Order: sequence, then structure tokens, then C-alpha cells
Amino acid sequence: MPTSATVPTPIDSPSSARRGVSPWWRALAILFLLLLVIGVTTGMSMFEQFKAQLQHVQVQLKNTAQVKYIAILSDDKQAPAMLVTLALQDDADRKSVV
Repeated sequence: MPTSATVPTPIDSPSSARRGVSPWWRALAILFLLLLVIGVTTGMSMFEQFKAQLQHVQVQLKNTAQVKYIAILSDDKQAPAMLVTLALQDDADRKSVV
């Protein structure tokens, strides 16, 4: 009976030396994951800012007087004059500009 046989252990085998992930790949993966998270949060923030800006513009548009009727009339000298009738925020108040 032989007393000790030299059997290669898994530590000694050449294939087990490269089974782990390279530290460079791991660092790149973490970096790209971080960039992806920053990009997603930036996109979400920009979308929220866009929604707020859109709501602000809608309020401004609602508060702006809208021209409902335009009529071209002649004055005393038979020269054309423009009469603009406004409906302010759909109120009954109407103004005429000559």
C-alpha cells in the first residue's frame, strides 16, 4: 500500500485559477449600474419638471384673454376700422376695442 499519492487538489489545478470575475469587470459593472441609476433618476426628474411646466403654461393660457370675434367695420370717413370683441375667461363681460 502506498502511503501517500499525489492527487492534484482543486487549488493546484490551472482551471480553478481563473474561475472568479476580474476586478475590472466588476468595477465596470458597478460603474455602469451607477450611471444607469443616475440616468433613470435624471429622466424621472426631467419628466416631473416638464409636467409642472405644462401645468403652469395651461394656467397662464386659461388666464389669458382669448379673442372670440373679430369684425371689420368702416368709420365716419369710410376707412376700415377693426372691432375686436373679447370674452375674458368666458365671463359675461365683453370689451370692445376700436
